[in-house]
Amino acid sequence: MTPGPGNYVIVHRKSTLLDLLAYIVARRGGKVGYLLSSGSDVYAKTTFLRVLGIAAVPFFGRTSAGQHAERYWRSQLHDGTTTFPVGEDPAADFADDQCYLEELRTGNRPDHTPLARSERPCQNKLTLVGQRRHLDCPLFSVCPSQATARASTDAQVWITTPAGLAAITHPSSSVDMRLYEAAQHHLDLLLVDEADTVQQQFDDRFLQHEILTQPGRGWSDRVRAQIDRQLEHSWRREILDPDFKAISRAARQHDQAMNELYTLLLESTGRVLRDVVQEGPFTGYSLLRRLARVLHGLTGRQDWQGRSELEDTADLFFEEHFEPLLSNPFQTPPEAWAELTQAMTATHDTATTAQESAVAWLTEHRPTLDGASAAGLPELARLLQAGIWTARITTSFFTMAQLLPAVAATPGSELEDFWSRQPPRDLQAFIPEQAAGNLMALQWQSNREGDSGSFGVLWLRGVGRWLLYHLHDLLAPEGIEGPNVILASATSWMPASPRYHLDTPPGLVLREPPEARAALAQSRMFFRPARYPDGRPVFVSGTGGDPARRQAALSAVSDSICNPRPGALLPLLEQVRQQVAEDRQQVLFTVQSTRDAQMVADFINHKTRYRALHVIRDDDQPSADSLARRRLGTFATSGADILVAAEGAIQRGHNILNARRVAALGAVFYLARIHPPADDATFPLSLLSREAMRRLNNPLNLTAPGTSPTDIARSLRYGERGRWHRMVGEPVLFSRLADLTERNAFVGNLLVPLHQTLGRGIRGNEKVLVYLCDAAFAPRTADLDDPAADTERTSVIVAAQKLLHGWLTDPGPGATTVQRRDHALAQTCWGLTSNLLDTLDWGLH
Repeated sequence: MTPGPGNYVIVHRKSTLLDLLAYIVARRGGKVGYLLSSGSDVYAKTTFLRVLGIAAVPFFGRTSAGQHAERYWRSQLHDGTTTFPVGEDPAADFADDQCYLEELRTGNRPDHTPLARSERPCQNKLTLVGQRRHLDCPLFSVCPSQATARASTDAQVWITTPAGLAAITHPSSSVDMRLYEAAQHHLDLLLVDEADTVQQQFDDRFLQHEILTQPGRGWSDRVRAQIDRQLEHSWRREILDPDFKAISRAARQHDQAMNELYTLLLESTGRVLRDVVQEGPFTGYSLLRRLARVLHGLTGRQDWQGRSELEDTADLFFEEHFEPLLSNPFQTPPEAWAELTQAMTATHDTATTAQESAVAWLTEHRPTLDGASAAGLPELARLLQAGIWTARITTSFFTMAQLLPAVAATPGSELEDFWSRQPPRDLQAFIPEQAAGNLMALQWQSNREGDSGSFGVLWLRGVGRWLLYHLHDLLAPEGIEGPNVILASATSWMPASPRYHLDTPPGLVLREPPEARAALAQSRMFFRPARYPDGRPVFVSGTGGDPARRQAALSAVSDSICNPRPGALLPLLEQVRQQVAEDRQQVLFTVQSTRDAQMVADFINHKTRYRALHVIRDDDQPSADSLARRRLGTFATSGADILVAAEGAIQRGHNILNARRVAALGAVFYLARIHPPADDATFPLSLLSREAMRRLNNPLNLTAPGTSPTDIARSLRYGERGRWHRMVGEPVLFSRLADLTERNAFVGNLLVPLHQTLGRGIRGNEKVLVYLCDAAFAPRTADLDDPAADTERTSVIVAAQKLLHGWLTDPGPGATTVQRRDHALAQTCWGLTSNLLDTLDWGLH
């Protein structure tokens, strides 16, 4: 294969191929870029290539370099066989964060701390007495923390992360030039490993998170303080500046809305509202959509199932009454809302309080339902006010952010860091805006004491994944030919998945050998839902977000696997272990979160005869029963029987091999159906980004007669905004996804991590046994009293079977070249997974 712009490769053992390409091109005098998904991978690849004699250099940003170095040394100290590392590791030269000037600083106070990287006088910060020009540190040429800057000039391979590529300024450039721009000038080849993960990281890079309220950090409070300082120092003359006057007005509106929302949450009567906002990101739309549903009797997640007509009625109620109030919350309100808006926002005394006016509005407008009472009106009135205040907070934040230069441009302003947390401003000029425009949501985080908390805002800034597909031609309009780019991934051909699928056809597919494929085809899947003593199936997914119910469900599932079920002589786990080789009897339990993993491991270690370790994040405090993610490869020699991990922590990059160098994990138990977390905004974000890329790659013909670009743009923006507002703030429930595209997206997003996780058990061409133990995988089949069969609307397994069958069915002699190509790709990428699903043992006999 000849590398070319945007070549995409589906590869078995892809890392080996990319390493070979990097080595060959560097040896022939070319300059290579290597894009990896994590900092630990960057250090490991640096070591690997430098041992081979290639001048590879890792690039990290100023703020993250110290964190990555700390993780590197923690890994070296914890993972080695000796107390201190022995032997040479070339990456260590780039993981030394010392500043030699620390020894020259005066003072021996007990609270003395080293200079932060941003405060070090490395370049253009030192002055000599009597001179005005700024100088570099005299120790720059020997400073260990500047190793990358010194080595970058002659580097043959640049290694970094997606965040580094987008944000880091090249240290040896004579002008301020970020890595992505320097790559266009200097690189011959850019290799992107785990391209689907990199795509997600680019998307996330353009989803900005800003803390609005927190002691010492809150953006809202700091903007307000800066406005007050400028007014004071200017003798109020600043108020004559139109931009300053506008931001002052928006700040007053923002402060009022924030304070009133806090009042609703912190009052003794605000417990129910606090529970709502703690579920995940929310908007004014999502809160008032929830209110519309509650007013129509849809009070919980389970209540929505099978009541689509009532849900449609609730949506019509929302569109009639609430949507006009939210589209522009600061314009003159509709007549029906005038009294409530006046009571909420007036700075003078009003005839009724905001709470009284909200109750009165609900009493007048709520629909008449059988058995309805006024008992819950006070809580609903608080939810109504919260939705209105939330819309005013996000709208005023956007106005303030746009006008921020009016106050942040002052020398020494504390708001300068606001720009550093945004996507690089020079990169934003390249990145297309989302069709829905600027989108926002609030997020609540309780404080340690639990008596208050902080608000953050999620701000969607653009189509981040666009950058992945234009790394080769970013500067083409300027006549600059970029590098050849190769995107490599083993699991990113999944057209249904907006999160993992790459929007470009692959140019090369490397398959596993036939004997390996035959061995993998022996893997089998079983549906074995846990049951309560009365025979009811246990649902882990579907516990309504109740932590106590979820813990009880996970305990019940763990008990049904590790202890004998009624009438059985041996636990299910022991029966499974007897079916695999003696050196492959360790197993994996997958759950949804690290908290779930610890909960399950604690149950196993205290209530069963087995020993379990649970996977923690690399930065978490370890315990006797935990295993840091970076140390997953050591599980095979840990002596434990069960590894419990959040599904997202086990998918990629870590092989757990026994002494024969084959997979030590002989079986995988899914204790919970794969499902996006409640506070995860990536599902709607990925849907918006995929649709944006589809339209960017297939632009409309606006020259056709009767075509109105304005009407098309308005319709597109309205539709995509509706998708965001409909999906953010409400849990993504498979059974409620009526839209076929969204349902297939859910299934596609499930299949990819399923495939990746099962890969931990097939290393060395071994079979793996897969057990689905959450009744939510197939609710009707799990319910012994339900005679109906599961369908693609009720079961993700049936939906996955149908989805894959559509791609794997021969398209026939009349198929186009593209259809035949896609059929061949489906056979290669998903044939084995489809076989696993088609041969699934439902346990009905």
